[in-house]
Formats: sequence, C-alpha cells, structure tokens
Amino acid sequence: MAYRKRHIKKKIHSIRPRKNILTRLIFWIVILVLIITSAAVYLVLFFSKIQVDRILISGNQKVSAVLVESIIKNYAEKKFGFGIGSKSIFLADTGEMYKRIMAEFPAIKTASVSKNFPDLISVKIEERKPAAVFCTADAKCLDIDEAGVIFEEAQMVGQNNLIVRQNSEPGSIQLGKSIVEPGKMSAILKIQKDLKDNFQIDAREAVVFDSGRLDLATGEGWKIYFDLSNLNVDMQITKMNLLLNGEIAEAARKNLHYIDLRFKDRAYYK
Repeated sequence: MAYRKRHIKKKIHSIRPRKNILTRLIFWIVILVLIITSAAVYLVLFFSKIQVDRILISGNQKVSAVLVESIIKNYAEKKFGFGIGSKSIFLADTGEMYKRIMAEFPAIKTASVSKNFPDLISVKIEERKPAAVFCTADAKCLDIDEAGVIFEEAQMVGQNNLIVRQNSEPGSIQLGKSIVEPGKMSAILKIQKDLKDNFQIDAREAVVFDSGRLDLATGEGWKIYFDLSNLNVDMQITKMNLLLNGEIAEAARKNLHYIDLRFKDRAYYK
C-alpha cells in the first residue's frame, strides 16, 4: 500500500500543470533590471548632452593651444570596435591627458586637466619662464628656468642674459629635464639678484664645476669665485657685500680682477 501511495503521488505531481515563466515575479524583476542597466549604460556612453564637445585652454602664451586641444580630443574618444565610439565625459581619462601634455611640451611647468560637466574639458597651463640661458660646449644655447630645467632653444643670447655653463655628459641634454641642480641654480640666481639690487652689477656668465666651484663673471670685467658644494652661499654673499661696501669702493672696481669667497671666514681679492 505504501508503494502504491508513493507511486500515485509521483504521478499526480507529474501531471500537475507547471507555472508559465511569464507569470513569475522574478522573471519580470530580472527584465526590469536589464532594461534599467541598458538604459543607464546608453546614457553614460552615448547621450549627446554629456559628450565632450568643448575644450577650454588657458594660461598658455607660447604653447600651441591647437596642439594641446588635439591631445585632449584624441584621449576623449573611446573606440569599442565595429565603428562604435564614445566621447562621454565620464570616460575621459584626464590623467592620461595630463601625462601626454607634460611629455609633449617641455615648456609647460605645470598643468591641470579637469572635467566640467556636462561637456567641457578644462586645461590650465603654467609655462616655464627663462631665468637664464644654458650654453653647451658646442655653442648650443637653451632657456633654463629657476629650477635648472632646460625647456626650449634660446631666442636671444646677449648682454641681457645670464649665461650658465656646466660640463654635461653626452645625451644629458634633454628638454624638460634638469641640467643644473635646483639648489645650485637657486644660489646662482640669488647671487645675481644681490649684485644687481645692491650694487647695480650685472652677472654675465656663471660656470659651474663638478667640484661645486662657481666662477661668476660680472659685466664690469671681473669675477667672483664661490663654493656651492654645501649650497650654503649666504655667508659668502655676506662677505661679498662687506667687501663691496667697504674695502672695494665703486671707483676701485675698475682695477679689480677677482674676489675669492671659497674659504671659510676669509675672502681674497686682487
């Protein structure tokens, strides 16, 4: 009897009509989720109001806005294959845009690339400013900024420029790279400013040696020797000022050959 009951029960279950999948709630929930997801993906990727349509570049004077804009446009569009692409502002990779801009333009000191919804990419540029002219052994001269970075060929080399020289390894001359250590470059510019502000003396040429020695030629035809090995030039500048304010009067400078400030607590001149 027990066998027959089980057998009959199985038959009853087997002939009971199954529910149509279209009547199940879970089916419609899944369909609704798929529709919402598809609509969201479409809006993010292809909605016309959020496609990158405007590019604003500011702060540039020498750097070409057209070339910067071409980089932004190139990285703003994403290709998916089969001729399908999107310029959605959500997909715009501002990090890659920044890296490419900095790599392409050594004359740019800093740049910021930001998204301004719904359709604008903004690029703010700060260009390097020439602090001096760096000249190589083969007479090639390039603009160098206050941090010792060379960034473009010098347009003018004359009496109004401070010329910086330094022995450089072959291949070390790369635009956008530091050629003079920032600390040494800062010291050179500090000395230049002190001479100009306090004594109206122009610095004409600064020669930096591997040992840290600096030979600075003035517009009056005499030189000053510094030691930049410890980058502590303040004491040497103080000694220089005392000499130029005291023992070496302005009238006596026409016979001056050099001032040597490299030795601690001592200064020599001829």
